[in-house]
Amino acid sequence: IIGRDPDSDLALLKIDSPGPFRFLALTKTPPQVGQFVLAVGHPFGYKYSANFGIISGVERQNERVSFIYSFLQTDVGINPGNSGGPLLNMRGEVVGIDSWTLVNADNMGFAIPAAVVDEVIQKMLEKEKSGTDNLNPREKDIFDAGERILIKSP
Repeated sequence: IIGRDPDSDLALLKIDSPGPFRFLALTKTPPQVGQFVLAVGHPFGYKYSANFGIISGVERQNERVSFIYSFLQTDVGINPGNSGGPLLNMRGEVVGIDSWTLVNADNMGFAIPAAVVDEVIQKMLEKEKSGTDNLNPREKDIFDAGERILIKSP
């Protein structure tokens, strides 16, 4: 683990095994309300599933979630198992990371915007470079590469 950010619930992993790995690029274009998106994940433990929808809102806040950034709101069905998966635009770029949904709301999911993901990644890389990360030695080496989709910061 290179770094982790409790505020965004994101972690940055270093994978030492040989590739090849498939990378998904973070979009540089802020998503717009009405834009088509696709969520990919493992809802309820199923193998890869894809859900299609739109961006319903941007810069959403929720007092019940301790998060200092704003969220993207989408009508894509985000279920347990989708969290941490990519929210993609129609060019295959990551517009967000699927995060959470309201329990009794249909078709109301939330994602961490790509710009926030990039900001958090850059902060984690700076902390690692300066030696000020907050990881203990055991945390730095607990994941293997497995079959993962990696996200490439612009």
